[in-house]
Amino acid sequence: MARTGLLWSMPFLVIMLGISIYGWMAIPDGAMVARHWDINGNADGFSSKPVILLGQPLLAFFLIAVFAIIPHIFPRKDNLEKSRAFYLVAWVGAMAILTGVHGMIVWGGATGQTPEPGFILALVGAFFILIGNFMAKSKSNWVAGLRNPWTLTSEHAWTVANRMCGYMFVLTGIAVVLSAIVLGMQWATWILLGGTFSAIILSSIASYFAWRNDPEAGASSS
Repeated sequence: MARTGLLWSMPFLVIMLGISIYGWMAIPDGAMVARHWDINGNADGFSSKPVILLGQPLLAFFLIAVFAIIPHIFPRKDNLEKSRAFYLVAWVGAMAILTGVHGMIVWGGATGQTPEPGFILALVGAFFILIGNFMAKSKSNWVAGLRNPWTLTSEHAWTVANRMCGYMFVLTGIAVVLSAIVLGMQWATWILLGGTFSAIILSSIASYFAWRNDPEAGASSS
């Protein structure tokens, strides 16, 4: 699984390095580059050219290393292997979002034009659609999914909670993509936050009641 993730994520790292090379030539020395925008789309965070062009590829490299190491050090490796599609989608999706963010930031710094942060929210929405679909099919593990005392001690509670959370993530992702395109960044942000918190809270409550009704609860905790 780690080998597959490395093969899929390396192209994104290469693209990010290519973007940084372009940015090094196109962004003036000493320029402060916008790297964060508020809910209204106004830039409210800036960093120097070297921090932007070197820091983001280094962050991507660090995340690749973390994703590659995790399957080797956490318990329930068999279940994590059964959830490999879920794990790999999260891994590669994170790399795709980082690459998109990096490209948008560097393009804005190089051209002096204001990027459209709603593009990133639409990308995040698409990520939620994918991750939610595979989350609903995942097996109990310590790495990926809705993990709490009830889902980690009951396979039934895990299935109920992660299916519910996964489907809610899919609906949230669809709503975020549509709102980012039609309604704008502010609506998309609130829908993303509201949908995420609602999914986690409601699924956690469902996991508790599923655990209470599972006569085999605790058998999977070892």
